[in-house]
Amino acid sequence: MGARPVAAIDSLRFGPLDNSHNRYLFSKAVAGFADYGNKLGIP
Repeated sequence: MGARPVAAIDSLRFGPLDNSHNRYLFSKAVAGFADYGNKLGIP
């Protein structure tokens, strides 16, 4: 069909970000989302 993705979303729950482990998981997830989005061509 020639459609191009313009966004990728998902509902994620990491818990309170004042917890160091939750903050670590959040930062790694954000890095992964950025990498995936860049490969799809989503700014």
